[in-house]
Formats: sequence, structure tokens, C-alpha cells
Amino acid sequence: MQITGRRLGFLLIALLLGVGACSTTQPPSSHPAQVNCQIGEGCDGVLAAAAQVVSLDQTRVVVDYGRGRGFHAEVHVCYRDGQYMLVDVMGDALTASVRAEPWPSPPCR
Repeated sequence: MQITGRRLGFLLIALLLGVGACSTTQPPSSHPAQVNCQIGEGCDGVLAAAAQVVSLDQTRVVVDYGRGRGFHAEVHVCYRDGQYMLVDVMGDALTASVRAEPWPSPPCR
């Protein structure tokens, strides 16, 4: 059986549609399961900055103002397995970093 150009094109399209339909790849969740944002503005930006340094999937998150000059938000992240991370998001550029010593009793629990 000889495959003509038209038939080859049809087979390629059918193959691509089949592969796409059978794909189980889902994009990762980019939002925490539960967020309690206590800051007045920019919570989405603060969460996006925190997500650059820790995973926010399937977590409880509390966002509150930190102390100091300029903008400072504290992102308390509690994971289902009991782990806890505290992320500081600071400045106009919303630079995030994980605090070495988080609170002994996090507000996200």
C-alpha cells in the first residue's frame, strides 16, 4: 500500500490528536490550598514571590505584615506533613527568602 501526501497528512494529524487526547500531564497547581491574607494590598504578588523559594501546593498559608522599614510581608507556610516554613518578602521588588529561624508557634496551624 502506497501512502500518498494527503493520506500521510491525515495520519500525522490523527496521530497528534491521539497523543494530545491521551496525555495525562496536568500543570502543577500554582495556588495554595488555603490562604489567609492579612495585608491590605499586593497579596498575589507576595504569594508569587514566596512561590519562587518554597512550594505553596497543598498548604495553609497566612500572610501578614512584617516589621521594619519599607515593605515587609511574612508568609507562614504550613504543610500537611507538619513542616513549617517562614518566608520574608521585602521591598518594592518583592524579594523572597526563607527565614532560618521560623516562629515556634506558626499562625498557619
